[in-house]
Amino acid sequence: MGLKHMLPSAERFGEECERLGIGRDTKVVVYDSVGTWSAPRTLWTFKAFGHADACILDGGLPRWLAEGFEVDDSSETGRRTLTPKSTSYSTPELLKSFVRDYPFMVENSKFDLVEDGEGGGQLVLDARAKGRFDGTAPEPRPNLSSGHIPNSINLPFTDLLTPPSDTNPPYQTLLPQDELRKVFERTMERYNIPPSSLTTRNFVTTCGSGMTAAIIWLALQVAGLKPDQVGLYDESWTGYAARKESKIVKS
Repeated sequence: MGLKHMLPSAERFGEECERLGIGRDTKVVVYDSVGTWSAPRTLWTFKAFGHADACILDGGLPRWLAEGFEVDDSSETGRRTLTPKSTSYSTPELLKSFVRDYPFMVENSKFDLVEDGEGGGQLVLDARAKGRFDGTAPEPRPNLSSGHIPNSINLPFTDLLTPPSDTNPPYQTLLPQDELRKVFERTMERYNIPPSSLTTRNFVTTCGSGMTAAIIWLALQVAGLKPDQVGLYDESWTGYAARKESKIVKS
């Protein structure tokens, strides 16, 4: 649908990497100014285009500052012009195992979470707050219904993060691996799905616009899942609910 947060074309991605001096073999570390918020989405973008050597700085810039590391604050006295080294970044191939589209989500939603069991398609985890998922709270985007895709599972992304730090500014990080696994297993149990599904099933993550879905995408891998077990619905709820033909569940 060409929504704001969706993947760029492969050509655009390659061009932007060249502009920033990023080559195919460059190690990329992604961080944001909140802690763990938008960085996972950028990481997912790099991975979806086959850039293997990429990671996030968990806790982002606020954690970096809190732990006393140096920062470049030259912008306070005048923006410094950075001149990246000249690089070549050949047009990458999108790894389709990372991405889910609308037709897939519609077909996948026909599987019953419990009755169809292991043969019941991929488990869809929705990162939005419970009220938006249930349809009892409005969406932040005008004229967009709240609710959820049939047979999807609510897991607010905040459940996967540590409490805010007592630093200024505060930050959050992903929970440790064992705690992440417990969160996922409890979520499965809440929907009468065996906790063993965490290792035997494939997953799709979604949210409002594809941003915080990437937090679940990353947390599942930190919890032990392989990259090919987890995909992300790129247009997420904004694209799904905007279509008149979409079936929306409110509960």
